[in-house]
Amino acid sequence: MTCLLVFAVLFYLWAFVIYRLSHHFLPLAEGDLPEGSREEFAYQVDTLFRLVLFYPLIRTHFIPTPLMRLVYLALGARMGDNTYSGGAIPRPGAHGAGGEHHRGPRRGAVLACD
Repeated sequence: MTCLLVFAVLFYLWAFVIYRLSHHFLPLAEGDLPEGSREEFAYQVDTLFRLVLFYPLIRTHFIPTPLMRLVYLALGARMGDNTYSGGAIPRPGAHGAGGEHHRGPRRGAVLACD
């Protein structure tokens, strides 16, 4: 069991690194993506990572909400101090979850807490 847990943690650490490197070398473009272009390839790689690796981790709520902050930060989201999002960010590529003192409920928008 311990070996399986270590494998899963190391696998996801590797996946986070490769995902971030893919965004560095293949940044996502805005607007229309011409068929067969580098921008379309970058979008397809991003979608593949999100659907196969990260959505099962994020959307199943397997990871406790306080640890989800670390997952989103590993995916490249910029979150202010005391910001927690329990699966409320629909796309990890949509950076900028909010400023300081924000929290997101399990299913809903990111809310400000004063």
